[in-house]
Amino acid sequence: MIRLPATIDRISAGAVRSMPFAIVLLFAAGAAVYRHSMSPDGLIYLDMAEAIGRGQWWLAGQGAWSPLLPALLSAWLAVTGAGRAVEAVSAHAFQVLAAGAAVAAFYLLVRELELSTPESRERPGAAQRMFAWGVASWAILWMIGPALVTPDVMLAAAYFGAAALALRAIRGGSRPAPWLALGATLAVGYLTKTIFFYLAPLYLAGAALDARTIQRWRAIGLTALAFGVVAAPNIVLQSWQAGRATVGGVSRIAHAYDVRGIRLFHYQGDAARAEVLTHPTRVVSRTPTIYEFAEPFPVTYPPAYGIAHWYEGVQVDLSPRALVGTIDRAARALLRYAGLVLLILMALLLATRHRAGALLRVWPLVLPATGALALYLLTHVEARYVGAPVALLGAALALGTRRGGTLRTGLLVAGTAIFLQAPLWAAAGHLAALGGWFEPTFKPIPHRIMAAAVREAGLRPGDRIAVVGSEPGAYWARLAGIRIVAEVDEADGPSLSTDAHLPCARAVLGTTGARALLARTGRVPPDSAWRPVTDGWVMTPITGSQMEEAAMCGAASAASLHPAARE
Repeated sequence: MIRLPATIDRISAGAVRSMPFAIVLLFAAGAAVYRHSMSPDGLIYLDMAEAIGRGQWWLAGQGAWSPLLPALLSAWLAVTGAGRAVEAVSAHAFQVLAAGAAVAAFYLLVRELELSTPESRERPGAAQRMFAWGVASWAILWMIGPALVTPDVMLAAAYFGAAALALRAIRGGSRPAPWLALGATLAVGYLTKTIFFYLAPLYLAGAALDARTIQRWRAIGLTALAFGVVAAPNIVLQSWQAGRATVGGVSRIAHAYDVRGIRLFHYQGDAARAEVLTHPTRVVSRTPTIYEFAEPFPVTYPPAYGIAHWYEGVQVDLSPRALVGTIDRAARALLRYAGLVLLILMALLLATRHRAGALLRVWPLVLPATGALALYLLTHVEARYVGAPVALLGAALALGTRRGGTLRTGLLVAGTAIFLQAPLWAAAGHLAALGGWFEPTFKPIPHRIMAAAVREAGLRPGDRIAVVGSEPGAYWARLAGIRIVAEVDEADGPSLSTDAHLPCARAVLGTTGARALLARTGRVPPDSAWRPVTDGWVMTPITGSQMEEAAMCGAASAASLHPAARE
């Protein structure tokens, strides 16, 4: 007679052994599909990596962005010798390595959860391990995914690795090595994303619940010391850049954007709220509205790169009504991205048996995971932000429960585990159907066409340009080696014709050092002054500095511009 639970375990065991390799291979296949694409965040990290490669470390101290990813990217690009023509491919290859690190960290976490169960008969079965790996695959392949060059897959490795080390440190008693390793890993997580600065105490709190001796408390103190030593240089750099004590982060800006509805770029403060920004982008003309931002960031698109700098002094709305609205929007986003997985996890929690000791073992997973979700609910939720915390919860509930139980429980665990493999099969079918070589979102081929077109139009590496409307994803500008140093407000685009505001706009932009003004065709009116560059783009040249003409047009005085913008 076939024993169904044992059969489920045998089937699941075979699948579990292949899961780590399948996740990495499918992530690599997806990265190959997106190999030429580059998102706005990825453009910023490439600019930061290049600055680090030139020795300009201060340019990496921008509180809104991870300092660790560009540092590693800089080293990786140097080792691979990838120039700008192939840097996108190299960056996506680096993301595959990061995904491998995340998978390896999750493997260690699963192993530590099994070893933390003293009685072998209560250790998780293969079906439970398969469930945990299913949630991890969902998080890495679906919620984070291979499309973007961001630190989120690296952060997943930090989430899983810190939880595994916390369990190992608890199991090892007062031996200092695992505790020091835990502190260093938490600091690496902080260098990857600022949220880990606030999650580190939760990891320590989870470990402290099992601290019964003074030696254990000393070990936890060692963890805090290791964290401080590794994290201190970045805290000093962030504080020096901001001119005040800070650990970095963009939560204030995200909160103001989501709650108050401020504009994403070129916000100038709000006089009605007595809100004065310390150094916003500079308004050099009111008719039309033109923003100049050539300094202090010599990068492709400074408004996105230095958003923490430009928005220093922005206020947040902490009124109860605003907080309720923020939580409501974030909760809706969380349910949209991970609602089904969270529902299955809740069913698993209700359907399995627990003991106090088993629950105590998984606190180093549960506390930081729920803490991360709570912090994101107070600011902003995206799928890639919450993937790793959801995977931690899945591992805690699947592997922190007793193996025993009813057949119904076994079927629930195995069935949901199989269901959660959907991202694997969806990714495989996606690649097979499209041949694996299509050009997806963020339009990589137009980036290359545009870069070639602006070079044919006479622009050369090192040139400055202006644009109409915000262009945070202008990877074509980086490929061409040019910098965007000024911007005409998109609302004034329809007035940029020869018989309206275009002559004044060119005069003012001449004072910024820009050699040309580029615009998407839908943002400016048809006019002989605009000549086509490539499909969807037009350009008008700017000839030299025109200080007198700019002054006549009512622009800001020449003295108000940064000296470097008048070279």
